[in-house]
Amino acid sequence: MRYLSAGLLLICLFAACSPTESIQEETESEEEMPVPEEEVTEAPDWYDGQVFSAADSVSFFGFSMASSPDSSEAAELSVETALQNLRFEIDRHAENTRISLAEEDADGEYSQPGFIVNLRNAVREMELEVYELDHEHEESDSGVHYVYTRAVLERDQLPGIFESHLADERFLERLQELE
Repeated sequence: MRYLSAGLLLICLFAACSPTESIQEETESEEEMPVPEEEVTEAPDWYDGQVFSAADSVSFFGFSMASSPDSSEAAELSVETALQNLRFEIDRHAENTRISLAEEDADGEYSQPGFIVNLRNAVREMELEVYELDHEHEESDSGVHYVYTRAVLERDQLPGIFESHLADERFLERLQELE
């Protein structure tokens, strides 16, 4: 009898907590609500919102888009983000170079924690003053400024940037090779 009354109590509890309408109907009513149209800006051909950094046989790239009611704030944020994304791409290339060298010489210095830390510090501290910046600016009808930025660093400049942080000729030469 005790289990029967406990079972009935659970059934009553579940019945009291269940919704009176089906969940499918709620979803449909939410979809029927009008969504305000967003203003669409014209992005440059080189910008893809899903690609933040890239590299080809000639250069490394960092991309960004920032928006703000203040055009200078949008420009500043866009440049800063593009440079961070460029630094990420350079770091990826440097790490792939280190891994390649470590595979050739498994017990060599390229597998040692000290070299890895120095490499990370070099990427973090490097001055990216030799980059090229491309800007595109759009302003929406509501006064929002969209700034697209592409930061470019030529591949042949990379060893010179690393040289002041790492004095390893083999690593610097390998940096120029394609992945």
